[in-house]
Amino acid sequence: MTKILAYKGGDYCERKYYDASTPERLAAAYLHLFRFLDKLELYEHLKVPAMYIVAPRDHPEGCQCYPCLDLPKKLKRREQGEARRIQMHGWYCEARAGSARAAEMLLLARRDYRNEEIEFVELEAV
Repeated sequence: MTKILAYKGGDYCERKYYDASTPERLAAAYLHLFRFLDKLELYEHLKVPAMYIVAPRDHPEGCQCYPCLDLPKKLKRREQGEARRIQMHGWYCEARAGSARAAEMLLLARRDYRNEEIEFVELEAV
């Protein structure tokens, strides 16, 4: 049996297949796929370690406009997602530096994201 890493494609390209039959080939496959997806700019938001949410300027305390009322919800969502985002930012930076393990962690964490879907396929030798 031969193990294949399959990238399901998406809006940007057709499916791609990578030989993952040995640990070395699997590591190379993760790095190659990461670099391909990075060129497609799918990780642009991971280049910055944190999201910034800014309160509306020049609004009086107790303002009832939508941006002011929505700010606490945005801050709570940011806190919940911040740890995961910081972790992915770290993996992204390490993968850019050539770490196959970081590329693997990032790709596996995001494997169900649109345009980033991957799966493993077992092929029988004929």
